Amino acid sequence: MQDLTPGKLTFAGGTHRGLCREVNEDNFCYIDYPEEVNHLAVVADGIGGHRDGQFASMFCCSYMIQAWRKSNIGNESDPAVIQEFLRKAVDGCNQELFRQNQLKTPGKPMGTTIVAAVFMPDQVIVFHAGDSRMYAWSENLMERWTRDHSLVMELVKKNIITQEEMGSHPYSHVILSSIGPSLKLKLDINRFEYRPGLRFILCSDGVTRHLSDSQLSDILKSATSPKAAIEQIIRDTLRAGAEDNIAVICVF
Repeated sequence: MQDLTPGKLTFAGGTHRGLCREVNEDNFCYIDYPEEVNHLAVVADGIGGHRDGQFASMFCCSYMIQAWRKSNIGNESDPAVIQEFLRKAVDGCNQELFRQNQLKTPGKPMGTTIVAAVFMPDQVIVFHAGDSRMYAWSENLMERWTRDHSLVMELVKKNIITQEEMGSHPYSHVILSSIGPSLKLKLDINRFEYRPGLRFILCSDGVTRHLSDSQLSDILKSATSPKAAIEQIIRDTLRAGAEDNIAVICVF
């Protein structure tokens, strides 16, 4: 039985290979230690093809878990300290994956997107690189807390295409930031106010290519628990074709 006591966040996550890919390159993790006031959730979508992408996303999740465990960030109250920890942790992960890429075949670097959040008692610190996303829902209002680092998002910003056309665009797979391929990493870190009643989704683009923001909002609204929301998101994505891998975390 999940603990849905008011004021206590509950986490659930899931992943699926999808219907078209041979290997699942998506991974996720979360840290919800009862003795800590802060919690971490991470979704990583590997790039590089097959085992390389799978390794990169798994390495990213493992690296973030180990960095968290080696620090005392779980009970840190200063958000600026947490933000600096996150920058250093992601930079360290990027440098290590980049180093491993130098030992590989030139021109075929592996990497991974990341979308992650640290949940504090009164704030949520969100950080991401790539096109994996985080959403927050409350009282029928769905907010997207990340902006894709992708070619199609740049086209949207320039009014060349609409957001509705992003998923079907022939270059929808081109991302402009990821961990591993380059030492120059674009990482966005933002803070948001935590409000009681908020529900959250962190997911790879395997979900958002098939499910619209309004569909995800409806799932969050009706779900009785994070686990139920995960199951519905994966089920609906599979019904929609699931051309890519799926990874999703829900937090209520």
